Amino acid sequence: MGRAILTIEDAGLGIPKADLARIFEPFYRGSRTAGDGSGLGLSIVRRIVQGLAGSIALQNIVAPDRTGLRVVVEIPTGDAVAREPAGAGHDRRDAGAIAAGREDAGRQTP
Repeated sequence: MGRAILTIEDAGLGIPKADLARIFEPFYRGSRTAGDGSGLGLSIVRRIVQGLAGSIALQNIVAPDRTGLRVVVEIPTGDAVAREPAGAGHDRRDAGAIAAGREDAGRQTP
């Protein structure tokens, strides 16, 4: 089975151990809440990755010369990806219409 692996690293402070268990929960922003944000980003990414039969892992980088966070996303490729029939279980409403509050927001898109 083939897999695509995406690794992203930063040089920040990482995520405190106490926050790691909850960091994928919707609206959870952790103990360091400086700046704007709703706490939805990682929960959305996780749902997308899981919907693709993949996985996401967070690892704090703790080395003598640097700190940071490593995010590893793995997604099956090629024949390993299960194909779902078109329209099965998906909400096809126009996301732009929903966000804009238009009255056609409930209409299904082709």
